[in-house]
Amino acid sequence: MKTNFFNRYGLSDDRKEILLTLFKLDDSTFSLVVDQLVEKEFMYDMSDKEIREIVQKSNQTSLIMIDSLNACNWLVGILSLEIKEDSKDIIDDFKEIFTESLDEFVDFDKRMYRLIELSQKYKLNKQAEKVKDYGAPLFKEINGSVILKPVFEESFKFGEIDIKDYKPNLKRKIAYILLEFVNSNDDTLSFQLDSTEFERLLNELIALQIELKSLQNG
Repeated sequence: MKTNFFNRYGLSDDRKEILLTLFKLDDSTFSLVVDQLVEKEFMYDMSDKEIREIVQKSNQTSLIMIDSLNACNWLVGILSLEIKEDSKDIIDDFKEIFTESLDEFVDFDKRMYRLIELSQKYKLNKQAEKVKDYGAPLFKEINGSVILKPVFEESFKFGEIDIKDYKPNLKRKIAYILLEFVNSNDDTLSFQLDSTEFERLLNELIALQIELKSLQNG
């Protein structure tokens, strides 16, 4: 081996099989897979809709495309950490690993160089992801529901009203939104909003989104 790549990142039989699937794709399907990463700023999981669309474009089975996408994501992500190593040496090491299958591959060197080139984009993105983890906790999830609260003419007051005589008279119902935010430390923040307060929250968030896009595009 010319590099320490496979010393640091072992290649299990399962991972090897998935990579074989990627490199055996025809040119157009391989490009379809790689283009998914070119279009994305970060290598986040694709949505079900995106996966369905790429499967339809490829005329391949969903299993082949999902395996290929996973292989491409993994390989580009790992290569982004290894840009300091010589590209040709990394490719030669891969050839040694896949010696028995090279005849089945299409333009192996060309494809590897393309993936290595793409990995340079993700080196900076991975550094950005690390910076994002510093400081305040990250947003994890949001839970919300619409609730109805009753308004009674007179509320029960212990010591003032005998429970046997309590007959609540429902005057109206008020709708609220109950929100719960969870951060990466699993801390929660819960609060309720009426329709006006919820509209204000949405507008504040949209304003922040506009400012964010302005900063990103500036």
